[in-house]
Amino acid sequence: MGQETLSQVIITTNSLPEQQKIATFLTAVDSRIELLKQKKEKLEAYKKGVIQQLFSRQIRFKQDDGSGFPDWEEKKLGEVCEIVKGQQLNKSELSETGQYPAINGGIFPSGYTEDWNTSENTITISEGGNSCGFVNYQKTKFWSGGHYYSLLKISSRIESDFLFHILKYQQESIMALRVGSGLPNIQKKGLSKLKLSVPSRLEQLQIIELLNSLENTVSNLDRQINQTQTWKKGLLQQMFV
Repeated sequence: MGQETLSQVIITTNSLPEQQKIATFLTAVDSRIELLKQKKEKLEAYKKGVIQQLFSRQIRFKQDDGSGFPDWEEKKLGEVCEIVKGQQLNKSELSETGQYPAINGGIFPSGYTEDWNTSENTITISEGGNSCGFVNYQKTKFWSGGHYYSLLKISSRIESDFLFHILKYQQESIMALRVGSGLPNIQKKGLSKLKLSVPSRLEQLQIIELLNSLENTVSNLDRQINQTQTWKKGLLQQMFV
């Protein structure tokens, strides 16, 4: 848009008092959004500290009678679940929309498909590419691609939510298992030998309850931020139509 065209744009203005009221109101909305963002940042930092203390066993839970829980046992990942590599899909089989996400080595879906090969509520670990070692939790049915591992048949000795939390805590150690210089990948053999410290099932449940509570609070704050931003956008459209 040139200067001459720009100068011809018609701008509707309100009276000065009304402008001031609108500006004050929008400033208050912006302050609300910023406050929510700050609360979220502080809570995420607190959650990170709690996770560090829990899995380094600096803090421990007590049983109902006040006694301590048993010592944590050392296990290998391959001992507590089956590590299954996915099946590759051709790009022609993927689309921008579809019923099921296709997960294939990255953090986000590489596309969508009308078929699935892995059920919902599954822990996954990226096998290849720049994001290999990324730990995720798939809440819906999905297609696991050739560059992704799914953790199946989890032992009754370990809660799946706890396994996800401790693997997420050890994500850097998992990423350190990368081999190859061109396109890095993580070998199933190395992943199977990953060491995990596992508490009793009752202590696992207490850890899960605490971490899920913190996660839910973070998610609620994130939802409030998005809702407030959407509301502000809609309000601006109504004001200046």
